[in-house]
Amino acid sequence: MALALAMAFGAGTYLPQSAFTDSLSVTANAEVSGDWEYEYADDSHTTITLKGCKGTSTNITTPTKIGGKPVVKLRNTSKSFWGDKKENIQSITVSEGVKEIHDDYGRGYFFGGCDKLTTLKLPSTLKEIEPYLCGWLAALKSVTISNGTEKIGREAFSHCNSLKSIKIPDSVTRIESDAFSYCENLESVVLSNNLKEITPFCFTYSSLKSITVPKSVTTIYDRAFDECAQLEKVVLSEGLKTIDYGAFGHCVKLSSLNIPKSVTDIHRNAFYYGSSWTNQSPWYTDLKRPLVFNDILYDLGDNLREYIAPENIETVLNTGTGANTSLHNIFLAQNVDIIKENAFINFGNLENFFYPKPRCFV
Repeated sequence: MALALAMAFGAGTYLPQSAFTDSLSVTANAEVSGDWEYEYADDSHTTITLKGCKGTSTNITTPTKIGGKPVVKLRNTSKSFWGDKKENIQSITVSEGVKEIHDDYGRGYFFGGCDKLTTLKLPSTLKEIEPYLCGWLAALKSVTISNGTEKIGREAFSHCNSLKSIKIPDSVTRIESDAFSYCENLESVVLSNNLKEITPFCFTYSSLKSITVPKSVTTIYDRAFDECAQLEKVVLSEGLKTIDYGAFGHCVKLSSLNIPKSVTDIHRNAFYYGSSWTNQSPWYTDLKRPLVFNDILYDLGDNLREYIAPENIETVLNTGTGANTSLHNIFLAQNVDIIKENAFINFGNLENFFYPKPRCFV
């Protein structure tokens, strides 16, 4: 076919990749064994790379060996790894021994077109789930990530709207940005106890109701849980140091959150538009750092009427931005040493300000 097209259009003519997609029955340079196209993964012909599946089964398990030689890689080179019947596939199990699943096209083509795929099982030998690999699988309900996987790539499961729960094994140390973003029905996530950080937009626009951040996590980056409108409870562990900009922005149902003593940095708008607190904020009890009133109290939303500052707060700062018009009463503890100029400039309805031992206004 390629020769015929080249003759028709001329040897110097560029041919789009679409000219070599689903109409090809065998991938170029591939051998065939049963339902599988393959090539040798190394020059010594000791391992196998699968390059395509031409079977018609709706429940597929990749072979562990072909011709007595282990299958170590799945590689998509034709936009149609799963063949002409891919739209009927319901489950895929990638067998143990596979170390790499690679998509030459980069964004969502490996499982692209598997519109009825509900179940996906990945092996412990797969060290990395590549970026975009499983994204946009609208019917996907169940994913098994086996203990042994170390990294989940960017947008690896983004827009998997039927996915309701996921367990990240303890072997995973990194989940890249947007990995589970826009999984609109994702309600439950169990994070790896060896995860180092939660990257930007990692779970944004999900339906998480609660999340426990393990003690291994030192940073929650910007907008990691932004727009998680169903999120009610967050458990943070000792070891966390930084909560970045908008990390829990627009979590309008968030009502339970305790900041551990290890936290040293909360960025502006970390809790922007969180509006379920109705009295004293519970999450600065053990926080030893300057309190930025205008940003933090503005973040708490429109329902907060009274704020009682913890005794270990020593400094009240002002950044010149933000406002809180619902706050009527502020109680400061006697340990406050410094109140910066204009610290409460944008609190238009403030009626009572209690400060037992004023020491220094700067």
